[in-house]
Amino acid sequence: CYSETLKRAYDIITSKKINLSPLISEVMPLSDFKKGLDLMLQRKIYKAVFKL
Repeated sequence: CYSETLKRAYDIITSKKINLSPLISEVMPLSDFKKGLDLMLQRKIYKAVFKL
């Protein structure tokens, strides 16, 4: 069931059983969304997390 899979994934991530840091290239404020998108399109970064 999809909801169980999502719950398990959430539990694993929040308990820090896996390190997601290597998967994130940049963390930036949501106000820099366009800049982040431009950087991804230029392939300067691959994955960005936007903070609210």
